[in-house]
Amino acid sequence: MTKLFKTLLVAGVLSATSLAAFSQTSPAMMGYHDGHRMHQRDPAKMQAKVDKHLADLKAKLKITPAQENAWSTFTAAMKPPSVPVNKAAPPSKEDLAKMPMPQRMDVMRAQRKEHMDAQASRMDSYENAAKALYAVLSPDQQKIADAEHAKRMGRHFGQNRHGGRGDHGKS
Repeated sequence: MTKLFKTLLVAGVLSATSLAAFSQTSPAMMGYHDGHRMHQRDPAKMQAKVDKHLADLKAKLKITPAQENAWSTFTAAMKPPSVPVNKAAPPSKEDLAKMPMPQRMDVMRAQRKEHMDAQASRMDSYENAAKALYAVLSPDQQKIADAEHAKRMGRHFGQNRHGGRGDHGKS
């Protein structure tokens, strides 16, 4: 009887914590990070920033008419998708609440997979277009492209604009 009680107690605690986790939206999902409201991304401002970056890059690379086709393919791959990444509408909170935990987890896994597959496809398109553009650049243009890409990638991999760590020395 004691073993059965312990098993039921553990199962109950696990179920309660799982339900609590599913019923709450994480601070990161709500736009909070470390207790502070993160800036909301305005699609128009983001697109303007991308357009400016591409115009600056095109000027630095001095794209020739012969390279224009590869450049157009590259810039098209940089545009955000015109339709939402997740094609299927997510179930409502009410519908999720009615589902047993394993089914709810399967729904969440399917949505995550759909999102990740779409992101991977977009990255593949971008990488293929970037490689095709790089192949038609002159050696001097390739050096500029290498430097620009390294500078931008540093921001994505823990470095700030000044080359330092973005975490201010925290481990």
